[in-house]
Amino acid sequence: MDWTDLSPFANLATSDLLGTFVGRDEQLSAIRDAFNVGAQGVVIVGSPGSGKSSLARFYASRADDLFPGGIFEASAARFEASDDLFSRLGLSPVSRDSLLILDDAETLDRYSGERLQQLLRQYLSIKVLLTSRRPFDVPGFRTVHLPSALSQREFIELLRRRNAFVHGPVSDQLMDRLYRVAGGNALFANVASAAILDRSVSSWDELLARLHRFETPGLVGPDGNPLDPQSNDYNRIVVDISSVNEELLRQLKRDPEVIWK
Repeated sequence: MDWTDLSPFANLATSDLLGTFVGRDEQLSAIRDAFNVGAQGVVIVGSPGSGKSSLARFYASRADDLFPGGIFEASAARFEASDDLFSRLGLSPVSRDSLLILDDAETLDRYSGERLQQLLRQYLSIKVLLTSRRPFDVPGFRTVHLPSALSQREFIELLRRRNAFVHGPVSDQLMDRLYRVAGGNALFANVASAAILDRSVSSWDELLARLHRFETPGLVGPDGNPLDPQSNDYNRIVVDISSVNEELLRQLKRDPEVIWK
């Protein structure tokens, strides 16, 4: 089979993923059940950082015996029309079951679901796992919703598997704070663990100290620093913006067609 511009899953199913993946048992079962009853595709829907790609890869790593034709991955997050994407994938008839993991499906245009379904009618031996930040409708595909947050137990277990406690035991109080700040987000746990391991921060206390909330005005000067709302420069900009808005309104009243221009 000719899979143009795809990555072989062997390069993606690392021991790091297999050794650190936690939770998501309900979603894994839902994916298995969907394929078992004959669905050709599953859409994993979840917020950024919730672990959609990791879930797809973990499922694939545990089900590789079901796909003797191979497991491959591609990303839809490129500035291209759906036909260009599917041409790039190089789909071709295969005699053995294969799995395609297609990330970032939310970037596809609104015709892509139907187009994908049309193409896959020709390649019934190919199963598809899509990941998307929003619901993505492909007729005949099942949707699996991924909660944005791990449970606190799962979140702590992920940190433990990431070897994030290299500086010694962490108090329950600090772990509670960390979980609240992260909102149980899996990506946050991975990034925070990396910061600890590569010594970008010296401790969890330092990391939490750096995550304080802050506010800054939206206007900055030539030096890049925020402008004081009481300064003459700030007031001048606000006045100029107000003048521009008034002029635009006057022109629109005279000639509504100007909005199209």
